[in-house]
Amino acid sequence: HPQYDPSSDGRVLINFASTFFGGGSVVGQHELQVYRMGTDKVRRPFGSVKVPYAPYIHSFGLTKTRMILVVYPLGFDIPCVLSFSPMIECMRCPRSRHAKIYMFDLASTRKETKPTAIIDAPYHMVMHHVNAYDDEGQVVFEVSAQDSCDTLFTGVTGNHANLEAMRSESARDQVQHWGKLRTFKVDLSSKSKPILSFADATLRDASGFVYDIDFPYVNPNTVSQKHRYVWGVSAYAGNSSHYADWAVLKVDRIREGVNTLAWYKKGHYPSEPVLVPKPGGAEDEGVLLVQVLDGDQNRGYLLALDAASMTEIATASLDIGEHLPYSQYGRWIDQTDQPGR
Repeated sequence: HPQYDPSSDGRVLINFASTFFGGGSVVGQHELQVYRMGTDKVRRPFGSVKVPYAPYIHSFGLTKTRMILVVYPLGFDIPCVLSFSPMIECMRCPRSRHAKIYMFDLASTRKETKPTAIIDAPYHMVMHHVNAYDDEGQVVFEVSAQDSCDTLFTGVTGNHANLEAMRSESARDQVQHWGKLRTFKVDLSSKSKPILSFADATLRDASGFVYDIDFPYVNPNTVSQKHRYVWGVSAYAGNSSHYADWAVLKVDRIREGVNTLAWYKKGHYPSEPVLVPKPGGAEDEGVLLVQVLDGDQNRGYLLALDAASMTEIATASLDIGEHLPYSQYGRWIDQTDQPGR
């Protein structure tokens, strides 16, 4: 998941690249490079670090001053990869590994620049970062966290990507629940070393149902800044024992007790929600766009929700027989964001 450089006008991306074997120089040392890329599509590294295995990293955090790259325990078994086995079968997440947080200075322009901070973190796995920001000597980043990384892609609990298992109700209902909404704080003011703390939020609606969350989205105007609201998707919705019960969520991070609103329709499968903010409006004002697969009609449609109340505004559907494939991610592109407009 590349992100826009906060100091750019939306035309510069920040991302990372992994090089097996450190570019062929040291066996067992895998280099991670962080880089910028503009409209010329040229990578400009601003830091690097070597790690002892080939990690799987799906996303990262970005404040206005730092890139937060977390190396999780989940990695690839290189002999398995070189045997041309399916990549998912080559994933390993031993309990002996822990996560490690690397922070890179966005002001750097040199590949040789090392992380400004390296922090050990507990064993866990994250697919999606929510947001990150600087806060008075602290770096705060929020994620959808899994504590059982070793069961995420293996055994009966790890069949997220197994089409045969997904077609079987009994098999998919054994799949691992999605992540917890977890906030990490790194205190950089200590003279000895950074201090790490974290806490999980309980996502509870007015009916008392508790939710997990993934595919998180925040108001684009709060990216790399302190935010209050998070939208996302949850399986096993409404305390269901069935994986196929999916809901779209809105979470108020400040409110205690009942802090979650949910949109749910049985047999309908939403993708990542995308917020189109109301110009000049409050953080949760706008339209939430969600691509949904209607399992009953076997067709896709675009769902528009009021982002604040999570009530339905409208839907736009294809005709019966016209197929809109299910997708996981999307983005709203305003007309003014398009070159030449």
